[in-house]
Amino acid sequence: MAPSVAIIGAGFGGLCMAIQLERAGIRSYTVFEKAAGLGGTWRDNSYPGAGCDIPSHLYSYSFEKYASWTRRYPEQPEILGYLEHCADKYDIRRKIRFNTEVRRAAFDDASWQVTTAGPEGGDEHTEAFDVVVVSVGQLNRPRLPGLPGMADFEGVSFHSARWNHDHDLTGRRVAVIGNGSSAAQLIPRVAEQAEHLDVFQRTPNWVIPKPDAAFGPPARLAFRMVPGLQRAYREWIYRYAEVTLYPALAQGWSADLLRKRALRHLRDQVPDPVLRAKLT
Repeated sequence: MAPSVAIIGAGFGGLCMAIQLERAGIRSYTVFEKAAGLGGTWRDNSYPGAGCDIPSHLYSYSFEKYASWTRRYPEQPEILGYLEHCADKYDIRRKIRFNTEVRRAAFDDASWQVTTAGPEGGDEHTEAFDVVVVSVGQLNRPRLPGLPGMADFEGVSFHSARWNHDHDLTGRRVAVIGNGSSAAQLIPRVAEQAEHLDVFQRTPNWVIPKPDAAFGPPARLAFRMVPGLQRAYREWIYRYAEVTLYPALAQGWSADLLRKRALRHLRDQVPDPVLRAKLT
């Protein structure tokens, strides 16, 4: 008899677990998702310029290679569309309970007792499962800094992960607090609209060029029709990341190489030496 499985979260990890169970012929599972739709961080983060800094043909499931990516570095709508495609292809939506948050999971002598609740603190319900797979991410609950006076600010404010698309930034004075990956993506888009933009930075980051490119119809057709092309391209991206980028993160042989590339990129982008020093 197949085990009963509770999967918490319907982002990349939870969907992958559900699909792999389907492929193994195990259908005694339930996916609990507290939001109204799947996608996890790619559902929540829809700020201008939201995207991935990993090439699209690598940022996908190994068992579900996708030839229809339109860019080397995909943006949020396309990534979410890929996850929607996977959910439909493997027919797992029927196993997802949306608007259902897991409140507790406790193991007794025989099984996991999983307690859930509906949206906005609805009644709790407890079910037993043999296995619990936790697939929650770390980006689904935005952290707002405890800045003095923040609660008294009379203007419009919001976290990038809860972007207010109804608020037009055209001609506004805008302040962005933080300069991480999300800020690096949204700041150029906001700068195109705002009358004035200030960025408040605590720690400068290393930034290397992002060689984005569009995949036109001929390239997408080749990825679909030429045997082994997509697999070879994915393998090349993976090997480059493992051989070059990972050692840099671990302060290995390539750290100095990427540091020089980042400094050269900064010199090309920022002619003001004073500002350049602040960003280094």
